[in-house]
Amino acid sequence: MTRQITLSKAVNEALAEEMRRDPTVFIIGEDVAEAGTPFKVL
Repeated sequence: MTRQITLSKAVNEALAEEMRRDPTVFIIGEDVAEAGTPFKVL
């Protein structure tokens, strides 16, 4: 069975997984902490 999710959900899950796996990973950039980011991923 194939799992289908949106691109933004896939990016969100990949970032969360990597941040759990490696505590040295962090995200930096514009609108990172804003709830209304363009793609609502972070």
